[in-house]
Amino acid sequence: MPVIILIACFLTAFATSALADESEDFLHEQLVHEQLLHEQLVLQQQLQQQLHEELAQVRQPEHTAEAPPPSYPAAADAPVPLTARQQESRPPRFVLQPVTPLADATPVIPPPERQVKQEAPAPAAPAPVAQQKPVAEAALPQPTGPLATRQGLDVGLQLSRYAYHEAAGPMPLMNNKGYKLGAEATYTEIMDDGEWFMRGEGRFAYGVVDYASNGTGSMQDNKDYTWELRGLAGKDIALNDFNSLTPYTGYGVRYLYNDSRGITDTGFTGYRRNSVYQYIPLGLTHRLKLMDNQSRLATTLEYDYFLVGHQRSIFGDIVPGAPTLKNTQRDADGGVKGSILFETGDWSVGPWFNYWHIGRSNLQCIPGNGCGWNEPENKTTEFGLKFVKKIF
Repeated sequence: MPVIILIACFLTAFATSALADESEDFLHEQLVHEQLLHEQLVLQQQLQQQLHEELAQVRQPEHTAEAPPPSYPAAADAPVPLTARQQESRPPRFVLQPVTPLADATPVIPPPERQVKQEAPAPAAPAPVAQQKPVAEAALPQPTGPLATRQGLDVGLQLSRYAYHEAAGPMPLMNNKGYKLGAEATYTEIMDDGEWFMRGEGRFAYGVVDYASNGTGSMQDNKDYTWELRGLAGKDIALNDFNSLTPYTGYGVRYLYNDSRGITDTGFTGYRRNSVYQYIPLGLTHRLKLMDNQSRLATTLEYDYFLVGHQRSIFGDIVPGAPTLKNTQRDADGGVKGSILFETGDWSVGPWFNYWHIGRSNLQCIPGNGCGWNEPENKTTEFGLKFVKKIF
């Protein structure tokens, strides 16, 4: 009986021990399983939070600094090592599955540095050549201010040195020299386009000259005057902001009167004569605007193409009743004019000159005195100073 009781106690103790071991193993496995589930949940939440942060950075491309790598929390303390028996009886290890993004999460966008930089669109092709206006057809800028021809009436005064010479080939025949005082008037009308203009000019100069000749002696204080009328047309052309050119042309008439009546110091008698020149002026004016933007320097050079000249010599002053000799002049080099004027809005001043070279005229006959009478080759030079005032 005692043996049976001892055996029963031993079996009871052994069963109790085995049951305790099984219970302990079961509780330990439950704790490990719950710990793994907790770690998985924490890791999944952290991954989702990291994903949202990366998406937020992608939406702000201006932040070029590279985000630091995600930091993950340290793993929880390692579980208590299991015995071989416990490992055999533990359930299979939980396998982490890929984290599925939330339904409302924004799709993943590649980081900005990995995006391919889009090149700027190519510039538009130029317009066809046919649609572009040729440079040759582009209108030149219209002169304004100090560079433009001014409309209105201008009057001026002239003081000049006058010299007239006659020659027969290389041999001088006579000359008239003296000073003249003159007046001029100019009216300019600007056309509607603002570039073309029409101009009328008039000039008169009077003085006394001294006659001198190697063959007939000399005579003092002879009256001498000149008048000149011209009609011109021209156009202003602007070169740049400081320079312009104004070519012009037209028609001109010049009249000269000389009164040499009297007796020379060698006993020869003088006479009156007059001449009329018709010519075509071909001129060019260059204007330079000065730094004050109100004044300019105007330089003019002109060639006068000689058309015809008529000379009248009144020989009745020598012998009463003698005829008046009339000669025609066609052979001539023509004339040259020039000036350099400092001009403001109201007045201008500067030097000027005139030059003529006329060839010998045709021959005329005088009854009872032969047919060898002509007007010799002659040159006229004038240079001086003038002052011009704008009236309106």
